[in-house]
Order: sequence, then structure tokens, then C-alpha cells
Amino acid sequence: MRRRATASELRQPEPAIGRETLLAVLAEVHEAIALIGPDGRFRYLGPTLVRVLGWDPRERVGADAFENVHPEDVERTKAAFRELLATPNGTAELELRGRRADGTYRWLRLVGRNLLHDPRIGAVLASFWDIEEERRAREALAEREERLRLARRAAQLGFWTYDVRADRLRIEYASDPAIAIDPVRGASANEWLEAVHPADREAASGIVEAAFRGDIDTYACEVRVRDRSGDWRWLSIHASVVSRGRSGLPRLIVGTYQDVTTRRRAEEQLRESEERYRLVAEAQFAAVYEWTADDGRIAWSSGLTEVFGYRPEEVPDWPTWFVHVHPDDAEALRASLRKFHAERGIIWRGEYRYRHADGTYRFARERAYAIRNEEGRAVRMVGAIADATAEYVAREAELERRKFESLTVMAAGIAHDFNNLLTAILGNASIARAALGGTSGEAVQALGDIEAAARRAAALVRQMLDFAGAGEPAQGRCDLNAVAQEAAAIVRGTMEGNVRLVLELAAEPVVVRGEEQALSRVVVNLLSNAREALAGARGRVTVRTTVADLSEEQLAAEGWVPAGAARPGRFGIVEVEDTGPGIRAETLGRIFDPFFSTKFAGRGLGLASVLGIVRRHNGGVRVRSTVGVGTCFTVAIPLAEGGPERA
Repeated sequence: MRRRATASELRQPEPAIGRETLLAVLAEVHEAIALIGPDGRFRYLGPTLVRVLGWDPRERVGADAFENVHPEDVERTKAAFRELLATPNGTAELELRGRRADGTYRWLRLVGRNLLHDPRIGAVLASFWDIEEERRAREALAEREERLRLARRAAQLGFWTYDVRADRLRIEYASDPAIAIDPVRGASANEWLEAVHPADREAASGIVEAAFRGDIDTYACEVRVRDRSGDWRWLSIHASVVSRGRSGLPRLIVGTYQDVTTRRRAEEQLRESEERYRLVAEAQFAAVYEWTADDGRIAWSSGLTEVFGYRPEEVPDWPTWFVHVHPDDAEALRASLRKFHAERGIIWRGEYRYRHADGTYRFARERAYAIRNEEGRAVRMVGAIADATAEYVAREAELERRKFESLTVMAAGIAHDFNNLLTAILGNASIARAALGGTSGEAVQALGDIEAAARRAAALVRQMLDFAGAGEPAQGRCDLNAVAQEAAAIVRGTMEGNVRLVLELAAEPVVVRGEEQALSRVVVNLLSNAREALAGARGRVTVRTTVADLSEEQLAAEGWVPAGAARPGRFGIVEVEDTGPGIRAETLGRIFDPFFSTKFAGRGLGLASVLGIVRRHNGGVRVRSTVGVGTCFTVAIPLAEGGPERA
């Protein structure tokens, strides 16, 4: 039979745990273990100290327990220790920074228990572990929460929750309470609906009912709600069902609200004035548009077709609109709009060239009004775009007229004074030559030099008078074909052998109102510039003549100068085109300015005189140039009826 254990045998103690086993267990725990005496010195440190702080526990026994605590944490740590000493079997918990063996500090969580009364221990048992990553996570979370709080405050964004089972709506206001509901007590669903404007209650309750039926989990609406002062405010409300019961009914709904009263009032005011604005705009011959951010579409008035020739469906959005903006104006226009939106502007104005459906460019003047949401983002824009070509032409012509008026008065005065001086010089040189008779020598050679210099000066005076447009408007008639042939004959002999001069003349005479000699000087000047542009390199210079019709819009938008000198109609055209290096953009705008030259020995009057002659002929000059390709000067002179005058 099996022997039953005696009572004494049953009272045998469990086998004691060996020291090595205990140390092995302590080495595996997460936290460091320490015994601290009432004097604040370590009596024992577990082996995991090296893992937590990098210290050898044998070297720290007997050391001051507070010497490696961060200076900013020492006093509160000592205070907690003193309080713990006064509480037998009491516990304390705190967070502090402890210095590692490498000198860096780490955040630690320390839990202490007063076991001084226990004769087996007689010390404070402390355990501590590294919470650096936890602290960082908490601080990051706190920072995000603070940012969210500030963002909500800046955006005037409030939060709310609705506990369906408790029938309790609670609101966390962004700033001043926007609704007459106590944030602490909250309100029931019926109390909330009573605060909603009667006209909006059906829509608001209908959305909530759809959420209860399970049709939707998120919804948004804008309703009017009475505030504490009794006024109505527009609120934009967004909500989401975050919890449903087993039956599918919502248990918890959370959401945000934002006061959009200012925007709604602005929209209402805009709607009231839109019809009046449209009527005024139609009367002023402008294209009225409305753009919405939600779909990016533009709704146009019939003025778009009347002003720019496009049907509304042909320009449905801004990317399509920008396709027709003049390339030289597109980037500046985009930059202006970017700045307008970045600064959250309300009224925007701009002028730019826009391509009509017939292919010509018109000067467009635009004025737009932006409607922005609470974040400052434009949600709608209403504007009008008018054809300002005629006004632009008149304005540019006036500026050009004033500019050249002052310059021509000065040039004409200087030219006449110089002419008088040159007349005296040449007259006296002729008298001196007659007095010397038929002799030769240094005196006669000097007189020849004087006469040659005077003739060059006279040519310069002629250019100044041409620039000044001296004389009556041109009344004669001449054939541009003959002018081109004569000018080519004059310049051909001065061209290098590797430069080809090509004439492409109209089949019929191109008869214009003008002086043949003056227009010949124009073509000779342009041919001379083309020859100098090639600078001895292989190339081609082409002279063309033709007839063209130029409208007011073309004269304004295609860069013809001087602005306003030419009137719409039929023109004789002469073009001088070269295959030279082209003219840089920064130079192109100044080439007709008097005394401006890029040539070392140039006087800067050649093209200025061309402009003066063309102005006197009621014509225009246009220049097109591409760097690395070449330059083309086009001169337009009004056609004359009948044939050219003949001697």
C-alpha cells in the first residue's frame, strides 16, 4: 500500500532559490533594481543597470543616489524621497532625467517603495526604466494637439459629439460660442433642432435621418442657427457616424462646424447684384463670366462671342482660356493671378493681349471679384473682360506722340543750327579753294578734308531732319518696286561676295503716297543694317514688296510703330529680311530710339530717321527677330490711287 504523508512532512519548506538563479532572473527583467538606504546612498544595484544607464552596478554601490540626476530634477526627486521615507510601506512614482555613463541624459520612470521596516531589506526598493521614446511620443502628440488647437482657432473650427443613446449633443467651441447651447450641459436633438432656422430644419433633420437609416456614414450641410444674441448665423456642418450598434443604428456621431456667415452674406449680396452687373456689362460690350472652384468651369455671357468671337462652350475653363493669351503676356498674367490668390485679394484687375477667333490679337481689360471661404481660398470668381484695343491704341499713340514731340523739336532745332553752320563752312571752303586757284599742296588737301567732313555732317543733319519728320506730310506717289530696285542697286556694291541680295517684288506696281527719295533712304538704311548684321558671314538679304490690308486691331497688337501714325486700310509693304544673328529682346525695344546704337562707330540715328520718315508718310514699321535665325523689318505705307508720278 501507498504510504500517506505525515503532517510534519507536509510542512516541509519549498526548496530555496539559489543566488545564481536569482541574479539570472534579475538580469532578464526590463527595469533596473536598486536598494537605497535612508542616507540616500545605493546599497545594492541589479545587473540590468548597465543596460538601462550603462553603469557597472559594482562601481555604483555606496554612491550618492542623486548625483546622476539631472540638476533640474534633483530637488523634486529628493523631496519625493523624503516624503517616501516618512511613509512606511508607502510608494512613490515620478519621471526624471538620469545621466548615462556616456554623459547623456535619458528620461526614466522610477517607482519606489519604503521597505525600511522590513528587517530582511531595511531600504527603499526602487525600480526604474528608460522612457525616452515614450516621452518623445507624448511630446510629439502634445505638439500635434497644440497645433490642432491653434489651427482650429485660426480656422474658427468647432467640434461636436452626439451620444445617440443618451440623446446628448456636446459642443467644443472654437472661440466665442456660436450657438445658444451650453458646452457643459449640452443639448438634446430636439433642443438642437429648435435652434436651427425653421427653413433649414427639414434639410438638417433629413440628413440625420438618412444616417440613422444607414444610407450614409458621413454628411455635410449648411444651416442657419440662432446664436446667444438671437441673430442667425450660417454654419457649415460636417459629420461622421463613428459607431453603430448591433441593430445598425448610430451610437456615436462626431463632427465639426465652421461659421460661414460672412461668406454666405457675400454670396447673397453678389446674387442680388449679378443681374444688374450683367446688364451693365452687356451694355458696355464685355464678356461676363462666373468661375467656380468645385468643378473649375466657367459660365460665360453672350458677350464672349461678341467681344472675342468664341462660343461659351469653346472656352470652358481657364487652361483653355490661357491657350489664346499672347505668349509674351501669359507668364506675367499667371504671376499676377498667383500673387492675387496668395495675398487672398478680393478685386483683381489686369490687361493683356488675347487672340480673337479670327486670329488677330486684341487688348483685353479684365476686372474680377473673388469670393473666398473662411480659409481664404477662392471658391468663386465673377468678372468682366472688355475689348480695350481702341483705348490702348489711343493711349500708346499719345505717349508715343509726346515722346517724339519733345525729341523731334530738339532734333529739328539742332539740325537747322548745324545746317547754317555747315553752309558757312562749305561756302568759305569754296571761296578759299577759288582763291588758291589751280594750285596744289597741303592747303588744297586740307580744304578737301574740310569739305568731305562737312558733307558727312550734312548727311547726319539730313538724318536728324528725317527723324524729326521735317516738312509737310508726303503728298507724291511712287512705286515701292522701283524704290526697292534703286536701293538695292545702291547697296549691292558694298556687300561681301558671300552675301546674296535677293529681290522678291510684287508682280504689279505697288503705288503708295510718298516721296521716292525719302522712302529710298528708308530701304537703303535697312539694307545697310542687314549688311552690317551679317558682318562678312555667308548669308542672304531679301527685299520683298506686296500689298496688305491692316485693321486697327492688327496695327495695335502686332507691334507697329510709331503707335497711332497709321490708320486702318490698304498698305504697300516693303520688307528687308536677313539671316544674321538676330536682335536680343532687351535691345529690340530700343532700336528706334535716337542716338541708341550697338555699333562702336554708330550714331544711333539710322533707324530713328527711318521712323521719322515713316511717321511723315502716315505709315508704320514692324520688326520681328529671332536670335540665331535673323531679323525682318516691315515698312507699311498707305496705298495711293493711280500710278506713280513720272518725270
